[in-house]
Amino acid sequence: MTAIIIAFATALSSQDPEESGRTTTADVTFAFVAQQGWSLRILSEGDFRDVVESRLTRDTQPRLLTTDWRLSRSAEVPTSNIGVAFPRVEPIKIEGSIVLRPDGKYTVFFGRIDYWDDTQSWRIEFTDNKVRTSGLGGRDKWTGTRAEWRRRLESLEDAAIEQYLSAVTPQLDETPPPRAGKVPIITADAGRRLFVTCSLEEQLAAFLMARVAGAVLDQKLWPAECAKYPPAVIQMARSMLERLLLQCSDELAPSAARADGRRRVEGQAWDFRGRAVPWFQWEDGSSWLAGMEEPRRRLAELAEQSRTNGGIGVAAWQEAVDREVRQLQQNARVVVPGRMPALTDALLPRILSIKKGSYDYTEEICLDGKVKSSDVRTQGLAPEVEVAFFQSGANTWKIARARIETWYVGKIKRK
Repeated sequence: MTAIIIAFATALSSQDPEESGRTTTADVTFAFVAQQGWSLRILSEGDFRDVVESRLTRDTQPRLLTTDWRLSRSAEVPTSNIGVAFPRVEPIKIEGSIVLRPDGKYTVFFGRIDYWDDTQSWRIEFTDNKVRTSGLGGRDKWTGTRAEWRRRLESLEDAAIEQYLSAVTPQLDETPPPRAGKVPIITADAGRRLFVTCSLEEQLAAFLMARVAGAVLDQKLWPAECAKYPPAVIQMARSMLERLLLQCSDELAPSAARADGRRRVEGQAWDFRGRAVPWFQWEDGSSWLAGMEEPRRRLAELAEQSRTNGGIGVAAWQEAVDREVRQLQQNARVVVPGRMPALTDALLPRILSIKKGSYDYTEEICLDGKVKSSDVRTQGLAPEVEVAFFQSGANTWKIARARIETWYVGKIKRK
């Protein structure tokens, strides 16, 4: 993942964010409402070892010296066809104003931040001197000053990061750490760990946006205090705010949507890299598969020899397969650290392969030489993603085929 560069602004450490983010007559202000979300459907899932073994032995067809296939796990170990669909998730909705400054920096003043997953929903509301929350941290209602809110936010961040680390780092057992408030429930359901990891990152991204509210931000440099957050979360929060910035400067629309002036495309090819459509901050896991070609070739040659030389014993065939699998498993080896887990220990989802995706983009825009208003709706579809994700406690990798949709809705209006 691209490294996140974080800089420290001295003024930010000594001033209230609302003070450091004061506006001037040279600034341009846009009111906004924005929301993003995703849906996840698990098509199949299997243990890392079983999936690797199945791939290595697929179509090899050795001639075995016994017909007792119960002795041979490698004949075919398919992943289970599950078809588990998780609830449609629209975790983050933000409302407020964004101030564009002449030096290229910007400030976001939130009116409210909403978060939702399948176990909880909460809201943070910002007024001139107070912050109100509902459903957050196990409390129905809370109201406090800006200073009280910053202290409470510290506690909420620490609890959420602790829970995030329990989901993405090797653990001694399945016992979750003490926590404040609700978190998405972790169960053994197919793909549930992947769903929980994504939900926890979204929740942390909402907290991070609350933290930088009112601060003067650079598009590349964020305050040093943000470094306590996972890099994937920092990038997620930045990406959502950057979509608003691009709307304000009429730079969000992909070239395909500008081609005929209608700002509308459907079913356009998507490489998962554009800025208009959200995508997860997952790692590239293709190197895991790159090492399979040589082991597959060796097993295919062994199977061919068995067909021409009268066969091969089940135990000998299985030992050959196990030897290749053990070598490949070194790529997925998990070591439990002998200390409290840290962000550097996080084992994030890794994309092994992905089929060609598509996206839709629609924008209604009003210009007077500059952007007066913009209403954008985007949706992306990844019909089949093969992703490896970590299961803490058991400390193993799972591999799933998933169908994923993501979307973004953003409305801005110049004041």
